Amino acid sequence: MRDMQKVVQGILSVPANKFEASDDNRLKLLKLLLHESLCVYGDKLVNNEDKKVFLDILIEKVELEYNIKLEEITEDLDNLYFGNFMEMHSVLKSYEEIEELPKLI
Repeated sequence: MRDMQKVVQGILSVPANKFEASDDNRLKLLKLLLHESLCVYGDKLVNNEDKKVFLDILIEKVELEYNIKLEEITEDLDNLYFGNFMEMHSVLKSYEEIEELPKLI
């Protein structure tokens, strides 16, 4: 239960107004769900075989439950990052997708 709470907590880190009803925001929310699930559960897996099984199950469930292909959500799960540290001088830090990886490095 604690791990599921961490996934939900990560999703709730994004202000509700960032995900107002639209198809584009639906994709962003699914990206966030994938990211949080991979961080919370995927990081606990110790070998590549287990990681592949987990990833296959995750993709299957997302595609089945949300009627969308992974390619429509993201091109690369390995480079799917969210954070609240990109706006260093902002008082209100917003947890959002980091789309420009060079800025992260």
